[in-house]
Amino acid sequence: MSVLPLILSMVGCYLAIGAVFALAFVTVGVQRIDRAAAGSPWSFRLLILPGAAALWPVLLVRWVRGLPPPAPADPRLARIERTRSVLMGSGAYWAFVLLVWFVLVALSRPPWGASP
Repeated sequence: MSVLPLILSMVGCYLAIGAVFALAFVTVGVQRIDRAAAGSPWSFRLLILPGAAALWPVLLVRWVRGLPPPAPADPRLARIERTRSVLMGSGAYWAFVLLVWFVLVALSRPPWGASP
């Protein structure tokens, strides 16, 4: 047996196993690896099907391990929420008023070089 048929048969087996794995992975396994993929539409699952078939050994290991550990709580989230509430509150109102005032003053001035 020559080397080329052996390599082609190994690639064929790899792709056949990958195709079977990919079908199972996109229907059931993707939710265990990525929480955001839970309830994803079939269009997304069709997009990841070729990649799942090609990368089936890596995805199989991640699928067997289960969900990734939860991310630690970020202590900056409270500060970010406070900043967001300030920016979307009265601060945003006054920034808008200042912008409108600046535009109106700029439009009411005579053009450069014109005498007042």
